Amino acid sequence: MHADAVVLDVDGVLVDVADSYRRAIIETIERRHGDTIERATIQRFKDAGGFNNDWELTDAATLFVLAREAGYSGDAVEFTDAIAAHEEGGLAAARAVLREAAGREGFDGHESRSDSLATEGHGPSGNRKPTASGDSQNATRSGDADSVEAEWDPDGVRETFQALYLGTELYREIEGGEPPFEAPGYIHDEPVIVEPGTIERLQSGFSVGVLTGRPAAEAEIALERAGLSVPEEHRFTMDDWAEGKPHPRALVTLAERFDGLESRSDSIANQNASRSGDADSVVTEGAADSRRASVVFVGDTLDDVRTATNAAESDPSREYHGVGVLTGGLTGESGRRKYEAEGAAAVLDSVNDLPDLLE
Repeated sequence: MHADAVVLDVDGVLVDVADSYRRAIIETIERRHGDTIERATIQRFKDAGGFNNDWELTDAATLFVLAREAGYSGDAVEFTDAIAAHEEGGLAAARAVLREAAGREGFDGHESRSDSLATEGHGPSGNRKPTASGDSQNATRSGDADSVEAEWDPDGVRETFQALYLGTELYREIEGGEPPFEAPGYIHDEPVIVEPGTIERLQSGFSVGVLTGRPAAEAEIALERAGLSVPEEHRFTMDDWAEGKPHPRALVTLAERFDGLESRSDSIANQNASRSGDADSVVTEGAADSRRASVVFVGDTLDDVRTATNAAESDPSREYHGVGVLTGGLTGESGRRKYEAEGAAAVLDSVNDLPDLLE
């Protein structure tokens, strides 16, 4: 595969976050509401699309747990499938799905779903923990979407998540205040995936950038741990844009920022214009297209592949290729098939196979 530039996601590509971010999602909901989701459900949310931000994924999963308590009869598969089918995607779609379900069913006439949550691996029934606003057993049993959202506290979710993920000292440093409780910090449980030799080969042969849903401070910690030095102008983090993946703006902007990565076809066209009297210098449109600058984006979710696809549609002057790795939530042959169905240009066992893929 030809490439002029390589853009890397962080989570699941450079570092393993199974025991950090994903653990924080599960335990945030458990700590606040007594029940939670099983680990496999996190990947269902990721596959549904629009959950590049793990705070918002935690919010959506919280709404699901609260809705089940209020009588929503759908399971995690039905809920995430409905999100995937919704035109908005992400947290907005999760809220819309619950409102539509409440409009059909009213969430009434149902008992608490805590027992069924427990049987799905969602946490022990009868061993419920108090929340910041009181015991979640007091959540309404026959409310509607408004009553479910009244139980949801996104600021509290974020605070709990960050306390679990960052730990006490980093919480004070990054969040600028005291954490709601003491914790060691799951951020310290992120094994590095990328090997030093891989970084050396990529940076010696290609322009390299980073596109991640992490906040900037947390991205810096991961990049330093991985040993990857990338200039600020070649990074996009959560702090740099509102849209999130799979919106193409960040990837296209990075392509524009790489030195010498202007469209090859534009360059050729300019050369031809200056040589209008020389028939031998004319390059056909097809030849020009074949020499367009090529950007490879490597990620661990379907939204990463979708980002590359959307960038190609948004910026036809360059080529964009989405490459999936099997070191995140998508693994094995099932993960490979999902990537391929989404149009991935290649699927790799890990980012360490990338240099051999690229020309």
